[in-house]
Amino acid sequence: RAEAVLGPARDGGLWLIGLSRRARKHPPFANVRWSTPNTLADVLANLAGRRTAMLRELEDVDDAASLARVSARLRF
Repeated sequence: RAEAVLGPARDGGLWLIGLSRRARKHPPFANVRWSTPNTLADVLANLAGRRTAMLRELEDVDDAASLARVSARLRF
């Protein structure tokens, strides 16, 4: 079982972060450069040595333009 599950975003960030109870005791968020192309790399560096599962890369929603792009692909 993975201690962390990450959903990487196309812009270098994350669209999902899931942590087990064990991983939440020492969360991997120290010194993360949030909202930058380095976010995923920083979190992965903090998770070194822990079992980490990666989901497929998707676009995350950061602003109105990305919301419009993601919304246009949704099917209801």
